[in-house]
Amino acid sequence: MPARLWPDYTCDEWGGLGWEVRILSVEKKTATVEFLHARDERGIMYEDVSLPLHALKPLHADGRDGEEEAGRPAKGKPAKRQK
Repeated sequence: MPARLWPDYTCDEWGGLGWEVRILSVEKKTATVEFLHARDERGIMYEDVSLPLHALKPLHADGRDGEEEAGRPAKGKPAKRQK
């Protein structure tokens, strides 16, 4: 998930390009994803989020971000996963 979707959050993954996520489901044009590595300062995983499918960009092992990023920052913010 491109870091520019939430510019107020520091991304420490993929050289700051974006967070690594897994797509859990797709319904019409909306994807629900889970963060694979992102944690808050207490080590709690971020909650799953839903966002437009087109906002997701592939990340490659060589650090390329796959496609030119387009779009505006997502509304809201990545929430912390509740225990």
